[in-house]
Parts: sequence; structure tokens; C-alpha cells
Amino acid sequence: MDHTWDTRAALMSAPRGGAAQVVSRAKKPLNPFDPTLFFVTLFLTVSGICMLFSASYAVGIARHQSAFHYVWKQMVFAGIGLALMIACSKVNLITVRRLSFLLLLVTALLLVLVWSPFGLELSGARRWLKTWPFALQPSEVAKLTLILFIAHTLSIRQRSTRRMAGGSVEWWQEPLLRAALAIGLIAGLILFEPHLSVVVMLTAGAAVVCFLAGIPRRLLWAAIGACVLVGVIGLATAKDYQIKRIESWFGSALTCAEDPEVTPYQIIQSVKGVRAGGLVGVGFCEGKQKLLFLPSAHNDFIFSVVGEELGLLGTLFTLGLYVVILWRGFHIAYQSEDQFCSLLAAGLTTTVTLEAMVNIGVAINLLPTTGMALPFISYGGSSLIMNLVMVGFILNVSRHSSLQTWRGLHEDSARGRGNGRAHLPRADHRGSRGVRQPSRLHRVRWRP
Repeated sequence: MDHTWDTRAALMSAPRGGAAQVVSRAKKPLNPFDPTLFFVTLFLTVSGICMLFSASYAVGIARHQSAFHYVWKQMVFAGIGLALMIACSKVNLITVRRLSFLLLLVTALLLVLVWSPFGLELSGARRWLKTWPFALQPSEVAKLTLILFIAHTLSIRQRSTRRMAGGSVEWWQEPLLRAALAIGLIAGLILFEPHLSVVVMLTAGAAVVCFLAGIPRRLLWAAIGACVLVGVIGLATAKDYQIKRIESWFGSALTCAEDPEVTPYQIIQSVKGVRAGGLVGVGFCEGKQKLLFLPSAHNDFIFSVVGEELGLLGTLFTLGLYVVILWRGFHIAYQSEDQFCSLLAAGLTTTVTLEAMVNIGVAINLLPTTGMALPFISYGGSSLIMNLVMVGFILNVSRHSSLQTWRGLHEDSARGRGNGRAHLPRADHRGSRGVRQPSRLHRVRWRP
């Protein structure tokens, strides 16, 4: 089932007279997934386990009498995540698209359950569910399910807009309204945990999907205004420690990062670690800040350990790997032959890479402390597994796109076919139906 497109669904979206082209395309075997994205993700995961050992052996001995306590657990999480990544790269995306609303409802239920007796409270926040064998963080699941639902909803917007103009669709069935309600519901539930940084991450990923879907500019400005309103509400309802983090960050930005009167202790130690690394670092496992000087060295501030032990070259190399993920993800989204797949890949790529940029910004004091993990490297089961699952879906999109292997590109070049992109019927900007629907990724503006 995962070796061909769903023929019936392809025929339903085909233009008149184009059924023969769709049948031939439906029987075409899928491409292999993008090797660059796969191996970069695998390298980050494996090297992240190595860096986690260096960053966690001291706290592991102090808390659990084992230098490998966090490493063994992370290896289990990585094994589960890689298996799910491979599975998600082969799953039928049409089935996943049909289940997007159900998955969103399950996520909302999990976010509600954190306030039940199954919820787990740590550091004044209820963000986890007590499950065996590890605690589940529903907000990590929401990063995937919300993008899935919005990509599905906005990819059918053009058709429903035409039906709505003819009077066959009720106002509550308008996809833009459903997308806005989904964003508001999930963001509101996470805001009450509280977890303001994840709310910002979710709204940013959703905003990218909405922008690329080609919604009118007036609605984009309305969405931006709604995001600003959510941010104001979040600050108004923020806990004392969250307000203190923001105030201390502004104070350190105006003075210096090592002033203990205005800068939090963990930021001071993080900046010291990055600065001590120099150009090439002090050496693997030779860092000093992780020896119980830097809080959360194995989690939120593991990038500081990378900077201290691998130096500026190591941090630039790590940053470059995330840039490669960003490049490959948006390239896959651009090459996709289906608008849902294109929006899904772009939204998930934005979520993964933006989380990395926020974590790095916090470690070097460019952003206030947020509690955001570094994807594929920081300790945490929910974060690692869900990031690998999101990459799995991006790899799935690459298999259904017009991307080709190096051998195929060489053969096409020999035949003089340019870049080898498939010449498929496009949807007209006035609303005619076609196999490939437009988005801003393809430089086409919708005109509802």
C-alpha cells in the first residue's frame, strides 16, 4: 500500500481529461526518501547521545549513582524514535490526513489530562502525564498534530471557498475558521500548564503554514494580531518565575551577561562555558561547567557543553546541521506535488529548526530562558521521539515528491531535461481544479 499513490484519491482531484496521466502517476513507484535529511538526523541523534554522556555523567552520579543513567534512557528513546521515524516515512499520508482531526482531539484530551490525577507537576508546572515507562509531555505531541490538522484544513480551502460562494457551505465549515479554532484551543490548553515558549513555537509554525497556504493578507494581519493578543494574555497570566526570567534577560542585555545582580546564575555559567571553549574547545568530556556548576547541563543548556568542549568550530558545525535540515525540509516542501504534503513539510521543518534556534539563543543569552530542548541532542524522551517522528513525515513527503536520485538526475541531464522536475498539470489561480494545487512555495497567489 505504501508503494503507490492512492489511485482513487488522485482521480478525484484530477482535471477533466487528465485521468490517464493520473493513473500512470498513481502506479508509479515512490522515490526513496531524501538521504541527506535522513543521515543528518541520524548523525545528530547519535552524536547527541555522545554529548549527553559528557554532559550528564556528573549529575547522573550525584542523583542516581550511575554515570550512564541518562544515556541508557536516551538510547531507548532514540531507538523508539528512529523506529517510528522509519515507520512514519512509509505510512500512507492519505490515511494520516483523514485522521488529522481525530489526532488533534486526542492531543487536546491529553492536554486536559495533565490536570487530572494522572498529571505530574514539576517546578510549579503541570506539563507531563505519568505513563509507563516514562513521563509523556502532551505539548510535544501537539507540535505534530496541530500542523497536520492545519495543513489538511488549509489544503482544501480553495475548493470549500468556491462552494461557500455558491451557498453550499455553512460559515462554521470554513477551513480558515476551523484552523483558527484549533490553534486557539491547543494554545490555550498549553498556556494554562503554563508553557509559554511552546505556545510561541506552535503559533509560529502555524503562521508559516497559513502564510504558505496563500491566505489573504488581511487575514494574515488578523492572525498576527491574534498572536500578539495571545502573547499579552500569556504575559498577564505568567508565573512570577517567568516574569523574573524576562526581566533578568532585559537587565543582562543592558549591562553584561556576568553581572550576578541582574543575570540568572544558569545564564552566567552557560556563557562562561561557551566562552571557555575558544576556537577548538577543551576536549570531549573535559569541560568543567557541567560538573554541577551549570544547571540542566544535560537538557536545556547542553549547547553550552558543546561550545565548551568542541569550541567555536563545533558550535558552528552543529548550527550548520540544523541549517541543512531547514534547507532540505523546505526544498522537499517546494518539490512536493501535493499542497497538503507541501504545507506539512514546511510546517514541521519550521517547528524543528525554530526550536533549535531558540535553544541556542538561550544558551548564548540572546533570548530569555524558555526551557526549550535542543532537538536530537538534549535529554528528553517526548522531545526526541516527536522530533524524529516529524522528520519521518518530512521524509515521507520526499518520497511522494518529484525529487530524484543522483542517478536519475544524471540520466535526465543527459537527455537534456533541465532539473528533472515532473511536468504536472497545475491548478489555475482563478480556481480551476488540478492535480497540483498552488501555494506561496510555488510562487502562486490564491484569489478566493
